[in-house]
Amino acid sequence: MYSRDVTDTSGEQQEGGWLSSLWLPCGCAMIGVVIALAQAFGVLSDLPDTVAVKVNQSEIYMTDYQRALALMASEKRGELTLQDKQLVLDRLIEEELLVQHGMSLDLLRKDKNFRSDVVQSLMIRVANTVEVSEGWGEVNNDTIPESEKALRQFIAQLRAEAEITWVE
Repeated sequence: MYSRDVTDTSGEQQEGGWLSSLWLPCGCAMIGVVIALAQAFGVLSDLPDTVAVKVNQSEIYMTDYQRALALMASEKRGELTLQDKQLVLDRLIEEELLVQHGMSLDLLRKDKNFRSDVVQSLMIRVANTVEVSEGWGEVNNDTIPESEKALRQFIAQLRAEAEITWVE
């Protein structure tokens, strides 16, 4: 039912099953999978060792990939499989694509809620980074918490470096 006649090089007819006709396509598919995985994990890549993958012009760093792998490993009982590692990489790529799409839509300017979330996140980040570079604006009020001082100094530095034009 699934067999066909195959002529060998001697001209004789041989019985060949449908399975024998799949060897070449399956072999090519496997080679393609191996090459794709090798590229995904940087084996056949010209990217620096610090970069896991490049999405358009943005790089996803190995440290971020390793952190995501560690998070997945902490939630899994066994060792991570190649499929797990590919899933982590796929999610990082998808996240980067969404970020790039949001930037292309100029959401930071057009969506006030999004802008507020980003500003709040930056303020928390700066406030948590109490070590402030020298040369930033001086804040000497001892009643202000260190995190607030750091934030004020950071904003003072940004203002000093910015070109601000007032509209009259």
